[in-house]
Amino acid sequence: MNQRQYIFAGANSAIAKATAEMLRTSGHRVIGLSRTNVSDHYDESFIVTDYSDKTAYPSVESPVNGIVYFPGSIRLKPFARITAEEYLDDFRVHALGATTFTQHFLPNLKSAEAPAIVFISSVAARTGLSFHTSVSMAKGAIESLALSLAAELAPTIRVNTIALSLTDTPLAASLLNTDQKKEAS
Repeated sequence: MNQRQYIFAGANSAIAKATAEMLRTSGHRVIGLSRTNVSDHYDESFIVTDYSDKTAYPSVESPVNGIVYFPGSIRLKPFARITAEEYLDDFRVHALGATTFTQHFLPNLKSAEAPAIVFISSVAARTGLSFHTSVSMAKGAIESLALSLAAELAPTIRVNTIALSLTDTPLAASLLNTDQKKEAS
């Protein structure tokens, strides 16, 4: 088996940690980028305070077989109460961060065998859900980014988006902290 190398942004998420564990158990190398220290879960890790800042990313000299963009937020508010700053903040974290992350590591992907890009989206981007306008818009931008990149980078680099539903992780804990909330979801 050839060892492959992956880079995860948002490496502190529960899904990122579980995915990194599976890949590392299979003998692959995973680099984690997070706003907090995640060194225990990755072969190498770096603190990135702003995913939309192109100077915040570390330099990686070797080929990278895959990158995954996990950062996200769950801002649930009525449409009339969301401020322009909150919309921009969600867009910056989700869409602009995914773009900057991908641009930074694109040369590493181009030098790897069978490279792939994966973005994490939400079913909210394509499903009308109350109180989800901000995250829906931001994740919809990620899905559009993935479609455009897939056309531009094919057939050399594969690009996919995974649209998650509400998942029982620490990020969603306040939405699933009772049996009634779990049943409703």
